[in-house]
Amino acid sequence: MPNTYVKAETVINTALGLLQREIVIPNMLWLNGLGDFAGAKDDTISLRVPGRLTARTKKLRATGAARKIQTDTIAQTKVDVTLTDDIYIAVPITDEELTLDIKDFGVEILNPQVRAVAEGLENGAVECMRDADYQDVLIIDKSKVYDSFVDARKALNDENVPLGQRGAVVGSGIEAAILKDPNFKHADQAGSDSALREAVIGKIAGFTIVVSNALDDDEGYVFHKTAYIMATRAPAIPDGASFGKSASFANLAMRWLKDYDFENTTDRSLVGTYAGYAHVEEADGRFVRAVQIQLGTGSITVEPTTASVVVGGTTQITVKDDGGDPVASRTATYTSSDPTKATVSNTGKVTGVAVGSATITAKYQNKTATTAITVTAAP
Repeated sequence: MPNTYVKAETVINTALGLLQREIVIPNMLWLNGLGDFAGAKDDTISLRVPGRLTARTKKLRATGAARKIQTDTIAQTKVDVTLTDDIYIAVPITDEELTLDIKDFGVEILNPQVRAVAEGLENGAVECMRDADYQDVLIIDKSKVYDSFVDARKALNDENVPLGQRGAVVGSGIEAAILKDPNFKHADQAGSDSALREAVIGKIAGFTIVVSNALDDDEGYVFHKTAYIMATRAPAIPDGASFGKSASFANLAMRWLKDYDFENTTDRSLVGTYAGYAHVEEADGRFVRAVQIQLGTGSITVEPTTASVVVGGTTQITVKDDGGDPVASRTATYTSSDPTKATVSNTGKVTGVAVGSATITAKYQNKTATTAITVTAAP
């Protein structure tokens, strides 16, 4: 059966449509896929986010100065966004696979590639959320889930954050607590195959609740669409590329390249984008357009809390959330107070360097716990 090739324009437009359908959290953010980063210092551009206005009131039939209309200027928020990530997936396809195995290139190759890029964008958006300095961090009591979301709503209202375009994204643990709450209103999911649509589980306290596996189970955020920005830029088509196209659609950008390695008789398909993220602070430097929510007591523990290792020896630190679930393999980070005495890896493995002591600090979702390490001489 002969292979059917389609135009690069058709492929990249199809890929962008798939990407728009597959992403969940980025679809809830302020997107920009058209910004001109070319020649920008450190790959940074400034984007404008809509400002907020407060209505004025005057009395009917007023006279003199009380009758005059006062004007206000819209103070848009300028946010610098730097492209930091090259999110891509490359797939080799042999002549044999292309001739004998692959029936539909779009379904079997392009779709999984785009889905992988969507997950990469999602993970970047989550890291942006985690890095923000929140004015309000609310702890969710499983027996009072509705009350917690009411408190989050009040926090946004008190800062005059617009009611429209608000949303909430939560991990599986908070999702479970919500589903068990009698005040929760289920959503009708019929009639759409959009990943965002499928991720919507319903409403609580006026918030549309979206669940994402990119978040930890006890992690969540309530926010306005303009609280976070994701900018994408399609990389340029190299002069040596035999087949490729860059395009932007729905404030997303992507590049697709396809070439042939004749020495290994293999096609190569590369899909990717450059991406950058930022959170939007007010003129006074505060970040108030979002509220972080956490399930439980909002604390973590480490095991062990004290340990002794010999020079050259190792010990493993395990971080647990307040539900007792290990998080060392997820998003915990570790630092040593004195790396000349003891070092720690990004997985929590402590190695004795020299006789003395050091404190290892584990951080998870802005919560910290410590382990006291004593390093002794090897026998």
